[in-house]
Amino acid sequence: MKILQISDMHWTKRRHWEEDYPGMKSKFRDDIKEYIEAGNQIDYVFICGDVVFKGIKEEYDKALSYIDDLCG
Repeated sequence: MKILQISDMHWTKRRHWEEDYPGMKSKFRDDIKEYIEAGNQIDYVFICGDVVFKGIKEEYDKALSYIDDLCG
């Protein structure tokens, strides 16, 4: 069983999420894609810690979009 744990994503309301951690979130997404394309699988994804910064809807919308992209 393979488990991916993501912690403390801290999405903010900023227009371009890359501003928060330059390149890190897109690189992480690319690493997961490469891992799957190499024939591996992830059975479960646990998301813990702070998902957003202020707890406003726009931040959760960004986080959900990113999570959907990762799980796709």
